[in-house]
Amino acid sequence: MDNLGIDDDYMVFYIKNEGTLLADEYVNVKLFLQEYKNHYAKQNGVSNKAVNIRFINWGMEAQVFVLSCKKELLTLLVGQPRIKFGTIKHQAKLLSHFNKIDNSVIAPVEYFVSNSNVYKKELMVTPYVYQARCISTVDENLGMYVPEPKYHFSTFKGTAQSVVKSCMIAKLISCYDAKNSVGIGDVQVLSGDFILDKSYKQTNNYAQTLNKLSLIACRKTVKCSLEEYINLIKDEFVVNSRQGTSLLGNKKFKINTNLDSPLSLDEVEKGIKLGLEIRKEREEKNTLTKSLT
Repeated sequence: MDNLGIDDDYMVFYIKNEGTLLADEYVNVKLFLQEYKNHYAKQNGVSNKAVNIRFINWGMEAQVFVLSCKKELLTLLVGQPRIKFGTIKHQAKLLSHFNKIDNSVIAPVEYFVSNSNVYKKELMVTPYVYQARCISTVDENLGMYVPEPKYHFSTFKGTAQSVVKSCMIAKLISCYDAKNSVGIGDVQVLSGDFILDKSYKQTNNYAQTLNKLSLIACRKTVKCSLEEYINLIKDEFVVNSRQGTSLLGNKKFKINTNLDSPLSLDEVEKGIKLGLEIRKEREEKNTLTKSLT
């Protein structure tokens, strides 16, 4: 079976609250996954034996599993014990909302809650992007985690790093909801909020990189005008948000909450320009479609 992520037992990847018993949590998640497995099998008219679920990755909010059945692959994100119950449901709603604006935001296809009196668990199901590369940093160097042949980190080389940084900014600008005056907040690049398709090759081509880039997490929103959102991005992404303060002296970051590899102002401005161009092209296309109907 092709390697899809971390080849390890998921017991060591729990982010616990004080008082959480690891053994209990481990058993409860196994029971919860079996519960979803039964649900999936019934919904799809297949045998339980045809459904396989395995751990592939982890984050501060969720543990990541892949469900495989025949030719279908789905991602299951099970809430970590440290987060408040309902957080996964909230994130699922936000992902669905912003997917309607930019379809490169990976939207959930299902939200599932446990039916047990012993434990209270939730998960969301999303389409699985085969062997996707999660963008993150190691020693403040931006790169990506590559699943195959063994799970490892690969740093972006040369101009490719600058291009990826600008494209992440472009994606945030593209996703801004002008109708409701809200942008995506609490973006954690270090936590793997952005992914690249397996077919991505390190390049200095912005269009090719944007085409391979997706957003898979959405925790909060920022209520402000597009101009204010752009100014926040300029203020927050040029500093190490894990250690310092923004250029305006703000200690509490609204958008860039977890990135230790700052962007240059040129990279930020290039990303803003790209994002605004995407928005303009999309608006023109929507206007044309309406005029033809």
